[in-house]
Amino acid sequence: MARQPLDVRAAAQVESFRIRMNSIAPGLRGSFTRLSRVERLFYFSVTIAVIFMAIAIVFVRMKTLEFKSSTDQMRIEMANTQTEINQYQQEINNLTAQGKVGTAASSANMTNGNSPTYKVTK
Repeated sequence: MARQPLDVRAAAQVESFRIRMNSIAPGLRGSFTRLSRVERLFYFSVTIAVIFMAIAIVFVRMKTLEFKSSTDQMRIEMANTQTEINQYQQEINNLTAQGKVGTAASSANMTNGNSPTYKVTK
């Protein structure tokens, strides 16, 4: 036995479900057509506000992701620059520790900055 869709007219005739003809669809249709202008305007404004809020939320999330990606990019650049600075400082420390700067300066008749300096005043 195959199931058949609910037929309101047949159910009203047989009264097996005790459904009245005017109880389902016409009642709903009548309640929606009886909305006043103020109610229609209210529902329309609520719909417009919901659409506007959805667009605003999407826009804010896109800007947040854009800001986060640019911040991450700046952090990567800062880390690379700090690594380069550390490498340069290590090379300077290696040169001064081995005395290469002092020998290069003395061969060029320069002082390495450890000699006393005198101020001349009038």
